[in-house]
Amino acid sequence: MTPVKKAIREGGWVIIFSSIIFVALTTWALAPAVLKMTTRPPGDGITLSSYEFDLSNLRLPESASLETAMLHRDMVPVLDEPPSLMTTSEIHDIVNTRDRYLVSDDAVIGVEINGESRAYPLSTLHVHEIIHDELGGVPIAVTWHWPSASPRVFDRRINGKTRLFGISGLVAGGNQTLYVRRDDGEIGGEALISQLLGRTITGQPLTLNPLPYRFTDWNTWEIAHEDTTVAGRIPSMKKRYKHGDPSSYYRSTPLLFDTPVPSDGLPAKEPMVLITTYDNRGLLLSTELIEHADLAPLGLSRAAMPPRIEVATPPPGDGVRHGLFHALHALGLDTLNQ
Repeated sequence: MTPVKKAIREGGWVIIFSSIIFVALTTWALAPAVLKMTTRPPGDGITLSSYEFDLSNLRLPESASLETAMLHRDMVPVLDEPPSLMTTSEIHDIVNTRDRYLVSDDAVIGVEINGESRAYPLSTLHVHEIIHDELGGVPIAVTWHWPSASPRVFDRRINGKTRLFGISGLVAGGNQTLYVRRDDGEIGGEALISQLLGRTITGQPLTLNPLPYRFTDWNTWEIAHEDTTVAGRIPSMKKRYKHGDPSSYYRSTPLLFDTPVPSDGLPAKEPMVLITTYDNRGLLLSTELIEHADLAPLGLSRAAMPPRIEVATPPPGDGVRHGLFHALHALGLDTLNQ
């Protein structure tokens, strides 16, 4: 009798059968992950064309380049709507426990439309980068790109239709690029939108309708808006929110992308604010210049984390744009002609 036949007769068949069951169960457990990898959105982390956007008619300054930022498009889990809303009293109840969701010096993007106000914590936006919402009857997209410290808010109505945005996985001039999701649910052929410029930089021309916002801390926003609500979070992503703080990046010198910075200019991560003033002047200010600027009515001040210049009384309309120097320079916004 061969050793194999002897092993099977003496109980080895149990081991063989158990091994088959183990392999089957492992395959079943891993199948969703494998399937997701094989059907993931377009992009290879190297080639721009692999992301399947319309790259025709590229409209960028010579100082800006289009480059890959993520392995594929839609790696960022955009929030199509906040899962819950909280009032200020609920926030204070949470703060009094160990679950410190929002404290006084936490940065927020505050938006007020038609008398309704809401705060969007940056700790949430670090993870999602876009929150789709409706405020004061207006469908909005609150956007945040932490590598360029740039917040912007847009009306989601385009040609009379409410749309949703996605994160392309590409950056232009070191700044986030978005795209409008297709109505038919298919992927491919969309134009790229520069978040800081607020317009398409490839394909057919399209300019988004920007909305005013305030980039400040929770305490300041709450004092000015006693009835504000706060955008909530997805409970299952608690650990990701906790580890999504990019503070160490702001304290370091290297950039994530190949954004050119003038050798005789400001530091690449110097926070800047571009303001269209009440008399329609365009002013680009750094933290060093705000103390010397004759703009007392705007109430300018600096904040450390994320690095920013706060504007207490923004001009009407979309009069304020924040960002780090490297992105504003690359996109030509430091020439005050935008």
